[in-house]
Amino acid sequence: MVVMSKIGLIALGSSLHDDEQLVALKRGIIEALNAAGQVLVEEIDSVGRERGSLQVILILTGGVEQETLRVAAALEEPVILLAHPWHNSLPAALELLACLHADGRRAAILYGKPTELGEQLAEQVQLADVWRKFAPARLGLLGQPSDWLVASGVSRGRIWELGIELIEIGMEELLARIRALDARDFAGDLQVLKTQAHGIDEPDDAALIGALRIYHALHGLVQEYKLDAFTIRCFDLVNELKNTGCYALSRLNDQGITAGCEGDLQALFSMHLARAPTGAAAFMGNLARIDRLSRTVLLAHCTCLQGYT
Repeated sequence: MVVMSKIGLIALGSSLHDDEQLVALKRGIIEALNAAGQVLVEEIDSVGRERGSLQVILILTGGVEQETLRVAAALEEPVILLAHPWHNSLPAALELLACLHADGRRAAILYGKPTELGEQLAEQVQLADVWRKFAPARLGLLGQPSDWLVASGVSRGRIWELGIELIEIGMEELLARIRALDARDFAGDLQVLKTQAHGIDEPDDAALIGALRIYHALHGLVQEYKLDAFTIRCFDLVNELKNTGCYALSRLNDQGITAGCEGDLQALFSMHLARAPTGAAAFMGNLARIDRLSRTVLLAHCTCLQGYT
């Protein structure tokens, strides 16, 4: 059974227009939106406070700019204005859009006949669903970005505006956790890893145990700090432990925790955003080679995610 997303609609019309005419116009638009079969539109009297619920403003006529701004002040961004071809609806919506943008608010106009608006609303529902999965979120930075990443930082203020909290955790805390773990506790985990692997070409049991310790320490930090995603200054693990975080990051990505390396925050944001609409893990890679004749590119990095080529 297909469950349609509900949309709360606040309809605003000028008192200069005939009430019966406006009621008929509003009813016709709502019925046409629902007849499109992609969304379920319900008229509401006031803006709700439930985060993530999609609520829109229907501009029935011109002359409702001040009232619309009062309603829009209580809406989560982006503010969605529905405009139709009659009664100066579009001019009013354009004036409102300019005002909202001037105030620094994200806003958009959906314009067209009711059937066209239904299709556009369905797209907005999908976007709202992606946004709910993306933010709010707690993203972890374990250590600082690698020294060679000179253009991979992010604005702390900007991510705060997006509803994302950046949690900074020192590498010393992770290293202490790893060293505190008893290798004997992972004998069963090691056996499962070796049994399920298609092949093990180089690492011995000691190296595999080390990789498992890194995984369990990272998993513990994710749980303690309630992280939705994280990136780690991974080469410190090579220097300090003579091991890597590749297995740990791959396994955590498979478990739904977006995990990146090198402390690359921009790559982490891209990976986290890619997971929101798809539910699938992303692969972090460097553009290593371009072959113009064959029209191919080579992406290289330390590890690849299980199940992806």
